[in-house]
Amino acid sequence: YEIFYSRETSHFGGNGTFPRTNMTVQYIHAGGTVLLTDELGLSPYIAGGIGATLLDPSGSGGQALRLSASLALGLRYSFTQRFAVRVEARGFGTILDPETQLFCHSNESGAACLVQSRGSGFFQGQALAGAVFAF
Repeated sequence: YEIFYSRETSHFGGNGTFPRTNMTVQYIHAGGTVLLTDELGLSPYIAGGIGATLLDPSGSGGQALRLSASLALGLRYSFTQRFAVRVEARGFGTILDPETQLFCHSNESGAACLVQSRGSGFFQGQALAGAVFAF
């Protein structure tokens, strides 16, 4: 079993309605890892989890929390039963309502939203490397 946390900062490009806006995307998932071999040394694995995505644009005055899931494929090198290093590719899927509007504001010139979606979700990928300490 594992708890997975990831935090990334990105940005939306500026336009006439919204200036360039920094966006922090955080994932927190509960899940697990399945090693495809159970020996010391190099082993491929599959990992996954389900949890939440927090979208937080700076300066917009709002955050959005949405349901998400992740799936990873990787390689793990075990030095001992309790210590290893691993590299992986992980994909995230976050569920959105079909007509989502996020981070909206209005002023004297009208109303606008930073994010408008016409789909049911968005996907993101990461390449990761790290150390594993087993309990």
